[in-house]
Amino acid sequence: MRPSATPLTWGANVINLSLGLDTYSKALFDAVNYARTKDVLVVASAGNDGRDNDKTPQYPASFKLDNVLSVAATDPEDELAYFSNFGGKTVHLAAPGWQIPTTDLNHKYYVSDGTSEAAPHVAGAAVILKSLHPQWTATKIRNRLLESVEKHAHLKEKLVSGGVLNILRAVEGASK
Repeated sequence: MRPSATPLTWGANVINLSLGLDTYSKALFDAVNYARTKDVLVVASAGNDGRDNDKTPQYPASFKLDNVLSVAATDPEDELAYFSNFGGKTVHLAAPGWQIPTTDLNHKYYVSDGTSEAAPHVAGAAVILKSLHPQWTATKIRNRLLESVEKHAHLKEKLVSGGVLNILRAVEGASK
C-alpha cells in the first residue's frame, strides 16, 4: 500500500459502485462518506427496477452526498432504457446501458444491459477529466460532467441534468 493511500480508496480519485440496495445501509453510507472526506467521486448505478428513486431510494445512488453521481441507463436512441431507474431529484445523468459488450469470469464475451453497465462509462469519463486536470476536486469533476451532458427533452423530468453523458463536450469545454 502506498503511504498516502488508505485501504478504502488506495489513492483512487474515482470509485464505481455498480451495485444497489433497496434498504439503507449505514455501513455503505459511512464508506461513501469516508470517500467524500478523501475527495473521491463515487459513481453509482441507479438501479434496474424501472422506478423513481425520488420515491423509492436505491443505495448508494440515493445517498444525499455531494460526491455521489447517480447514473441511469439509455438505449441506442438515448431514450431511458425501459428497466432503468430514474429520479428528477436523485438520478444525475444517463449513459449507455443497453447491449454493452463485456466479459464473464471465463473470459468469454457477451452483451449485458443495466445501470451497472452505464455507470462505468461515467466513471471512466471522470478519470479522464481527473487525468487532464489533476488539481480538480471531485466536486469540480462531478459538476463538469453534469453541465456538459447532451440534453434531451424526454429526460428533463427524469434526471437532475436532463441529459446523457457527453465526454467530448466535457473534455473540450473544460478550462483549467
